[in-house]
Parts: sequence; structure tokens; C-alpha cells
Amino acid sequence: MRIYRALNFRSFIHLVDADLTDQWNRAEGDSSQNWWFSGKYRGLKEEVINHVIQMGTEAIVEESLYFTSLGGGRWNLPKSHGILYCSENPLLSCLEVAYHNLMEGLPYLRQLKNIEDRIRTSINLSVPDEMRFLIVVLVFNLRDDEKLREIDTSLGRVKSVCDNAGFRNYTGSPGFDENFIFGNDYSVTQTIGAMLYGQNSRLIGVRSARTDHPIRLILPTERAFYGGSSPLKLELDYYEFECQVQPLAPTHCHELSIKAKGMTREMEIDIHLDRVRRRPTARSKGVKLYLPSNTRSPKEDGRMVVLQKYHLPSECPFRAGRRS
Repeated sequence: MRIYRALNFRSFIHLVDADLTDQWNRAEGDSSQNWWFSGKYRGLKEEVINHVIQMGTEAIVEESLYFTSLGGGRWNLPKSHGILYCSENPLLSCLEVAYHNLMEGLPYLRQLKNIEDRIRTSINLSVPDEMRFLIVVLVFNLRDDEKLREIDTSLGRVKSVCDNAGFRNYTGSPGFDENFIFGNDYSVTQTIGAMLYGQNSRLIGVRSARTDHPIRLILPTERAFYGGSSPLKLELDYYEFECQVQPLAPTHCHELSIKAKGMTREMEIDIHLDRVRRRPTARSKGVKLYLPSNTRSPKEDGRMVVLQKYHLPSECPFRAGRRS
């Protein structure tokens, strides 16, 4: 089975050798934008990607586990164990990283827009209305005999996992549903992830919080690589996704335009991501309030879950099921 891990191209600078680092820095000094979008440097971009792939499975896995163990994620606490965040599908893998790029960069873009007049006066530079980034998706072959622990195949399974992780007071409420684990607050899923890791889980399968499509995230934990035996093998193939986002456009959605390369043909896909209020309330669109079964003070005891999802076009080639 093939699984896919997406990385922001900018992070590749931490993975290349000294010679490529020098070339990277020279290209950066020669370009007014990110150099990897310039046709002049396409050869260097491909050289960087191929260099990273040639590092091999062990090096990529080791670096990825190290950085996810430090920063954490939806299913692991910062400065705890590492998880290799992958997907059954290359586009979904890309969208997961694109979401974090957008959400982490949006506050800074807003700040710059607020002082744009001063920036233009001082250095004659306009602040762009869109964000643009390159995401590279690496391809791994997952050993067929690796057992997958799926945690959300039914409401009963979700309740059982949440009960075991200490959320029984919520699962006993009649308003409980699967969205309890899909909100923007990671404290629930990080607690569940720590529990699963303590139960020696090697490979976790779960739906993405960003789409209603059944294609899953595949999450090998550090335990999958104990003893020097890797269930993954890095392939030479890869995908490129050029993403442009209009986060400040006056619409009800963030507008993403994605140009995909590395498939049987190049294609462009327009995708929409829900907006959420800066200070959401329990009555906001896309917000659910979960109350404990024994609550005495709903305002204090309730757990607010903010849902933020992508809307894929009906003709999107990745909607039609799983690829392997």
C-alpha cells in the first residue's frame, strides 16, 4: 500500500548538504520572490527534491519523527513521541500541510496589511493579498502485514477510545458524536494519541478533520520503527503542489488554487476552506458545544469544538475513493 507524506518545500533547506545550501542561499539573494517558483531555478528545485529522496527511508523517517516529536501535532503532544503524519492520498496530504501554512501565516499577513501604508512609504513595497507556497509529497510503500488501528470507524469506536482516554463524562451525554475528535482544539486528540502510544500502537488510521471524504490519515508512530525494522520504504516518485490562497478575500471561504504536478497529467483544482470567526461562540457556524452528562455550569463545563473543513469540487479526481 502506498502512503503519502507532505512537506513544505522551504523545510528542505534543513535536509540538504552544504553545497546545495550555498546554491539555495545564492538563489534566494537573486530573486525577489521565493526562488522555487521561478523557471530559472527549476533545475535547482528538482536537484533539491531528488537529493532529499536519495537520503533514503531511514534518514527521512528519523528527521520527520524528530521534528514532529518537538512540535507535536493533532495526535501527539509537543516534546513527546514522534508521529509520521501521512495519508492514503497525495492531495489530502497536501491539504493538511496547506491548512497549517495558511493558519500560521494568516495573523502575520493581517498585521502587515494593517501597516501597509507605512511599509509602502518606507520601502516602496506592497503587501500581497495572497499567500503562495510549494508543497512536495513524498511516496512511501507501507508493508502489507502492518496492522492498522482504526479509531473512528463507528460512533461506538469513537466513544470507546474517548472513554479510555478520560472523556467519559462527555461520551455519556446524548449530544455526543464523532465531531468531538475533529475540532481545532487538539487537547482531546493529543490525549488520545498519548494513550494509544502508551498502548503500543504502531500504526493509527483516522479520517481527516479537514474533509468529510472517507480517505484516511495513516499515522506510523515511533513504535513502528523500534528494533531497526521499518514498515516503510521511500520510493523515487513524488508530487508537487503549487498552492495559492486568498485569505483576505471578502468571501465566506478561503479560496485555494492548487496546481498539481507528478500525476499522469498536470491539473489545476480550486478548493474552498471554511472561515471561522476570530472569536467563535457556541452559536457560530461550524461550532459544536459538548456538555458533560453531569454538568452544573454549561458555560464553564462545556467543551467548544470548532470545525473547519475543505470543500472539494465534484470533478476533483481524488474524491472517487482510495488510491494504493
